[in-house]
Amino acid sequence: MQILEVPVTEKMGKFIWSPSSLDAFCGSTKFEGGCGVRVYLDRFAGPTVNVWRKHFSFGTAMHEILEEYHVFDEKSPLSQFLDVWLPDLWIASEYKKKLKKLFGEQVVDKLEKNEFVSVGDFDSSARILSPEQLALSFPNVQNFALTLMRGEAKRWMFLGFDSELDERLFYDKAVNIFKGYHQREYIKPLSIEDSMLIQLNGISVRGKIDKVDAGTKPDTYRVIDYKTSKKMKTTVEMEHDFQMVCYHTAVREKYNVANKDVEVGLLYLKPETKIRGEYMPKPIELRTVSINQHLIDKATATIETADRMVRSGRFHYVDKKGKWKCPWCDHYQKCGYK
Repeated sequence: MQILEVPVTEKMGKFIWSPSSLDAFCGSTKFEGGCGVRVYLDRFAGPTVNVWRKHFSFGTAMHEILEEYHVFDEKSPLSQFLDVWLPDLWIASEYKKKLKKLFGEQVVDKLEKNEFVSVGDFDSSARILSPEQLALSFPNVQNFALTLMRGEAKRWMFLGFDSELDERLFYDKAVNIFKGYHQREYIKPLSIEDSMLIQLNGISVRGKIDKVDAGTKPDTYRVIDYKTSKKMKTTVEMEHDFQMVCYHTAVREKYNVANKDVEVGLLYLKPETKIRGEYMPKPIELRTVSINQHLIDKATATIETADRMVRSGRFHYVDKKGKWKCPWCDHYQKCGYK
């Protein structure tokens, strides 16, 4: 394993893990496929810029809309999804806050109306990014700075889509997701977007749980995490997934129940299957798994190793089995991996 050693900083000593950062660093609880250098460049290597990717903007919007849906005691009409929540939250509130902070109120207003945006629309107090920073932040748009100067920037660019047509295709996917989701039995959750903070052998892990439902038996619980990826994980992959282990532990501790009383699952909103070289859409599918003490102990041991490495300034490059991940990392062209 190739290691990058750097001076230890105060930030490394205070670092708090999340399931996603554990996944990036370790790959899985078996410590396969992760890249410590990616975490180093993301979290510790000085100032960075936000990178706007369509999968993040789309996924965040889906989460916020489903959160709205599950606030109510009874099922809302489909029109509420399609005519109110989807148009209002297509730019998720989390993204609106970031965009307002970066560019100002007027830019967000124009993006919500899908109007052209220019540099002149930026708030006077907005932090102006250099052309190089704009290229890093919005990698799907060639010469984004020039596009802004001409007053021709559009919403799809800011949300990370490849084109206006690409944004339309994803919007149509959202419509189909909600049509399918609305046909499912409505369950009022016990909690939505619940903050999580657990300790595994003294190591803190913080996150947010999408949804917790009552289980099929009294005093049992089902944890649901929404996924907008097309590829579904196998049972074995889920057993070694940090999200599954951490969410299971958090809910088990919150409700003071045994391991067997908590089930965790991934709800795939737009799964696809490959048929004769082409991906075809599938119905929404829930995949669940049970987490036992052995799997928790395995995850804890891996987290301890990762935590020791970060606090000693040691970050590993992606291992041979995980080399496929490199092209999907924002840093792969400059991380120094050989």
